[in-house]
Amino acid sequence: MRLTITRVLGDGPFAEIGEPTAVAASGGLVAVGGDLGSLYWDGDGSADTLWAQYRLGVYGGGRCRMLEVASWRVNALAFHPSLPLLAVGTGSYDGGNYFDGELLVFDVETGEGISLIEDEREVRRVRWTDERTLEVLVAPPNDDDFTDSHGRGFAEVIVRDDWRAPEPHRLGEHVDEHSVPAGDAGAALDRLREVAGESWTPRGQVWAVAATRDGGVIAGRQGVLLERWTAGGEPAWSVPDEGGAKQLLVDPGGETSLVNVTRPWRPGPEGWHWGPDHVFRISLDDGRVLARLDEGWPVVLSGARDGAVLLRHTNYREEHPAVLRNPEGGKAGSVALHGCDTVNQPFAIRGADRPLVLVGEPDAPHRDKWVAAVGENAALDRLFPLEWDAELGRHLFGGPGVLAGDTLVHAGSVYNGRGLLPGNAFVVARNARTGEARWVHTADVPVTAIDSDGVRVHVAYNDGGLHVLDLADGGILHYEELTVHDRPVVLLSLALDGPDRLLAGTVDGRILDLAIGREA
Repeated sequence: MRLTITRVLGDGPFAEIGEPTAVAASGGLVAVGGDLGSLYWDGDGSADTLWAQYRLGVYGGGRCRMLEVASWRVNALAFHPSLPLLAVGTGSYDGGNYFDGELLVFDVETGEGISLIEDEREVRRVRWTDERTLEVLVAPPNDDDFTDSHGRGFAEVIVRDDWRAPEPHRLGEHVDEHSVPAGDAGAALDRLREVAGESWTPRGQVWAVAATRDGGVIAGRQGVLLERWTAGGEPAWSVPDEGGAKQLLVDPGGETSLVNVTRPWRPGPEGWHWGPDHVFRISLDDGRVLARLDEGWPVVLSGARDGAVLLRHTNYREEHPAVLRNPEGGKAGSVALHGCDTVNQPFAIRGADRPLVLVGEPDAPHRDKWVAAVGENAALDRLFPLEWDAELGRHLFGGPGVLAGDTLVHAGSVYNGRGLLPGNAFVVARNARTGEARWVHTADVPVTAIDSDGVRVHVAYNDGGLHVLDLADGGILHYEELTVHDRPVVLLSLALDGPDRLLAGTVDGRILDLAIGREA
């Protein structure tokens, strides 16, 4: 079989890098450091493990000439005064003690790069003073031995005749101290607009996508409640929001959609807190907000084919009964599901007859989890354990899935104290009544999205891979790493529209419309 991108919605210049963090321009080239964002939100963090969110792009002549994954945030960029070289300073605070990062020099013609300092140290500024000399400002090594470590830096001067030679530089004794002003989140965006000569805005991650009855597309993404595209690929409307939608559930009639909106982390009188989360019902005709269905606390949605939806509290330590709402939006009952967290309980299952959830022990919800259904009047029906092989006794994390006929296909991963080990991510197909495993497909990185047409299962991963598996036996029908303008993309959401069309939302804000064909 083959997958063909027929069109790209939301495309534009610099789309590959997400939110810009640093910009430099020279001789018709523009270098941009970018942040594609975390794949975590308070209802689901199952795809965030091993995710590489930072990018470095070099653009020229209207195209992306180089795109690299950066291990840390790109803080500073500087083109060499005469050679096709780019100095790159990366790094960030690790949240506990250290300021990690690196100093890189890339050849922008070949894409080859070298690391220039021995230590993993955050580099906050880079500047060429002449062809042989590069000045950098590095962070303190830690925040234990240095007061005001986030506002201090130490100057290093590196002099070389050959900047392509892989000779690591040993950092000095931290004697030439400088103050580092607080970062300006909008400075890189303003600079990019300045060098691009146009008003440019990153679109943000497409967390959910679906087809409309007339062949159009709707999407929930960072920065909007919902947006709609016509069948011809033109933008119809968009409802802006400071946070953005993480889930969307289209009603059976195709006239409205529920969207689950999360708001950004913000300061308040009692410290930092999340903004208010809401669940809205949106008209797909014109984007009007028709109703608000939330309960006053952050939720994750579990939907059913008939339009019923379960609203479950996302806080592990606070217990609020999950609320079942009928297809008309009215409350049909509530049920205690105990705690919920972002790796143990994610279980967004498409096409279910009843809302499906993961539930564990009352005093330890992460342990001994079961797949359960919530039926009429919010009655809880435990179906089978999440672990399909009792002899292994593993601790499994949840993930996305789909119900295809009598087969439940869902993703997840195996907990290990050393992190996600190779082969410990999985997609499993199970008898939807008994939980018996029909086949298991393993992977090295987490799944971001799953959908099925009842014959094939489409599976996206956070490294950019896309598998098409045979629903009957799990055989691999197709594997591809999709590219747009010859640059790789990572798919965050999937939605099939019949057997021949696949919609895919990307982490960089674009929507791919793909035709599914079979090889002759």
